[in-house]
Amino acid sequence: SEDSSVAEESKENDESSEKEPVKNAEFDVLYEINADGDAEVVGYSGEGNQITISSSYEGCDVVRIADSAFENCTMLESIIMWADIEEIGNSAFKGCTGLTEFSVPSETTMIGHNAFEGCTNLKSLIIWGDPDIGEYAFAKCVSLKDISIGSSTKNVGAHAFEGCTGVTSIIIWGADIIGDYAFAGCTGVKDVSIPSDVLSIGNHAFDGCTALKSVIVWDDDTAIGKDAFANCPKLSDAPTARGTVLECTFANDSTEKPTESKEPSENSSEAETPAENLVDGMRPEFKEAIDSYEAFFDEYCEFMKKYNESPDDLTLLTQYAEYIAQYTDTMSKMEALDDGEMNDAETKYYIEVTSRINQKLLEIAL
Repeated sequence: SEDSSVAEESKENDESSEKEPVKNAEFDVLYEINADGDAEVVGYSGEGNQITISSSYEGCDVVRIADSAFENCTMLESIIMWADIEEIGNSAFKGCTGLTEFSVPSETTMIGHNAFEGCTNLKSLIIWGDPDIGEYAFAKCVSLKDISIGSSTKNVGAHAFEGCTGVTSIIIWGADIIGDYAFAGCTGVKDVSIPSDVLSIGNHAFDGCTALKSVIVWDDDTAIGKDAFANCPKLSDAPTARGTVLECTFANDSTEKPTESKEPSENSSEAETPAENLVDGMRPEFKEAIDSYEAFFDEYCEFMKKYNESPDDLTLLTQYAEYIAQYTDTMSKMEALDDGEMNDAETKYYIEVTSRINQKLLEIAL
C-alpha cells in the first residue's frame, strides 16, 4: 500500500542518516596508564570528526600516542592538543585522510614509522621541536606544501616524505642522517640546501625530484649515497656519491662524523700566501669568502624574522628564490678556497663567524 511504501522509505532514510558522519562532534579518546606511571592515548570510540587530547588522565601526564591509535580514522578532521606528547607511535594517524593540519609539540622526540602515511589531505604540518622522523612517517602526504626539519633532529628515516608531490619547499635546519628515499618523488621541490651538520644523505634520497634545479651541500665531508639525486632532469650539476652513508639508528647516542688526518703540504695556506699579502693573518680570498658567508646569513636571518611574523605574505616567496640564488654564489666563493689547511688566524676567524651565525639561526628557530 501507499502508507507502507512511505513507511519503508522513511525507515531507509533513517538508516541512511545514521550512517552519515556526525559533524562538529568529538570522538571519545581512550587512555591507558603505563607501568611507569605515565598515560598514553590508545584509541577512540563513538562518532565525530574531531578529538581533544588532554594533558592528563587520572592524575597521570599524557606523554604518548600509541601505535595505530587512530589508524584509518578517515572521519578525523581536527585535533586539539593539550598534552606534552613525547612520542607519536607507529601508524598512529596512518590513513587519516580527513586530517588537514597537525602541529607536532615541541616536547616530541620521536615520530614513529608510518605515523602519518597516506594522510592525503594533510596540508599544514608544523614541527615545533626536533624529533627523529621514522620510516614512511609522512609518505604519500600529497597535499603537504612545506617541510621543515629541526636543527637538532638526528634522523630523517628512509622514505619519510617519499611521494609528497605537493611539497614545494624543503628547509633542513640540521639533521645527522637523511635516510634512503627520504624525499624521493617530491616532484614540486626546486631548491635544496643541505647544511654542514648533515653527516650523510642516503641512497636515492632525492631520486625523482623532477623540478629540482639547485642543490647546495655545504660540507665537503657529507657522505652522499648512490643515486641520491638520480632522475632529476633539471639538475645540471648534481652532487655525486662520495663517502659512506650511515644508517638511521633512531637511538639517543650521538654519532660522530669520521675525520681524516691531513699532513701539511706545500699547498697549505701559509706556504702558498706570502706573509705580506695576508689580511689579519688570513689569505685575502679566505677572509672575503667568510665575510660573504656571514653577510649572507645576516640577511637571511632578517628575512626569516619577517617570514615568521607574516608567513602568508606571498611577496616573501619571491624573496626566498633570491636567497637561493645567493646561496649558490656564496657557496661558489667557499669552494674556490684552496683545499689546504687553515692557519691559526683563519681557524680562529672561522670559528668566530660560524659561532655568530649559529647563534642567529638558533634565535630565529626558537
